[in-house]
Amino acid sequence: MMAIREIQEHDARDFLRLCNKLDEETQFMLFAPGERLATVEEQ
Repeated sequence: MMAIREIQEHDARDFLRLCNKLDEETQFMLFAPGERLATVEEQ
């Protein structure tokens, strides 16, 4: 079962990791691999 919830501050590291992974796997993201410069603190 999957729980859907609003993202929280403590999710920043995992969310950034997901975004970076998606950047590598698809051409339909805003950033190309390596272009996303946000840090966990900024996220």
